[in-house]
Amino acid sequence: ENSLMKRILSVLIAILAFMPALSAQEDVKVAFEMRAGFMVDSNPHFFADHLNFRVDSRLNDHFSFVWKQRLAKSLVGSQPLNATDYVYVNYSLGDWDFAAGKQVLECGGFEYDAAPIDVFYYTQYWGNIYCFQLAGSAIFTDKSGNHKLTLQVSNSPYVHYAGTGSEWRQGLLGYSVMWSGNFPHFKTLYSVNMFERERGKFVNHITLGNKIEFGPWSWYIDYQNRATSFEHFFDNFFVVTRMDVALKDVKVFLKAGYDQNLSDVPNALPKDPLMEAGQRYLFYGGGVEY
Repeated sequence: ENSLMKRILSVLIAILAFMPALSAQEDVKVAFEMRAGFMVDSNPHFFADHLNFRVDSRLNDHFSFVWKQRLAKSLVGSQPLNATDYVYVNYSLGDWDFAAGKQVLECGGFEYDAAPIDVFYYTQYWGNIYCFQLAGSAIFTDKSGNHKLTLQVSNSPYVHYAGTGSEWRQGLLGYSVMWSGNFPHFKTLYSVNMFERERGKFVNHITLGNKIEFGPWSWYIDYQNRATSFEHFFDNFFVVTRMDVALKDVKVFLKAGYDQNLSDVPNALPKDPLMEAGQRYLFYGGGVEY
């Protein structure tokens, strides 16, 4: 409890320090997020698992910055940004944007794209991927504003699985290309990612995120394949789908997903540790948001 209070106070002090600069800006958004609930199981109890703070600010016609901090996440000495989801500066130049700092890895799929506070239950990939990494990005947006192509070079998410050292000493990199498309009633989040598992050895991610929207109805289906070779190309993948219906102040949703990793790496650290080798995982359910 004392540690949590210290983190909250640290962020509040940082907010106060930023306020004089923020107050001079025309476009500043400050938000807090919290999620709490009641768990119905053999030991019913209330819980709270998200407490976040976020600032979005446009400094001038070219520069902006974004900062999101998790107040309920522990700080780690060797990784001082462990509780910071992302903090980066963005420079806009015509159709191009250039960003640098700690960012979200540019991976496709609508489950991955959703804020963690809204995901509820999820694929093994979503639960295990270290999606926030130091990175540099270049983003091209077409004249309509409906399509974006992002190129990103980052730390690999596998740095956290590569040994006992911190991410600052691993030296593993990732290379990503993502297309965000927005058509009438249809949206895409497609990506190809090459993440180093060891120096010079990659796990390839191919993700196809598809979403259909009609009035209060929306439905997405994501497919992702992960492989280290063509020989085992379809051994390791997931598919997840969710349908939402918005009815005034209430949203009803149904969600289901299937993961598998049938790669032949038993009893050893697999090339892709986002799901244990030899396993299958199925989940489904629904919910109501008010």
